[in-house]
Amino acid sequence: MKFETFKELEDKLSMPEKSSLIVTFLNPFSYNIYRNKCELFSEFSLCADGTLLVKYYNLLYKGCINRVSFDFSSIAPVVLRHCEVKQKKVAFIGGAREQIDSAMFNIKKMYPALDVCY
Repeated sequence: MKFETFKELEDKLSMPEKSSLIVTFLNPFSYNIYRNKCELFSEFSLCADGTLLVKYYNLLYKGCINRVSFDFSSIAPVVLRHCEVKQKKVAFIGGAREQIDSAMFNIKKMYPALDVCY
């Protein structure tokens, strides 16, 4: 397992030959799902979302990973702007329908040309 850094994700986004990128942001709950079904994530770039997961992973595996979260204090603005400019499709998965609808309303105000497919 390799967690991506902020810079690695930025670099992958800027690669001209990269037609798509699948990223998931693991939190302590989804990390346990990952551990039990890691083969489902073979095509994903993995990011550690949450301070607790970062501390847990670094302590348990003597690693040195950093938090990369899909929020507006981290990588979300970079990804959403890139997808809007490059006309890439974006899918948001997880959370209750009401939360997703509310988030989509706000995101579309900031990125009106963003192609949200799910």
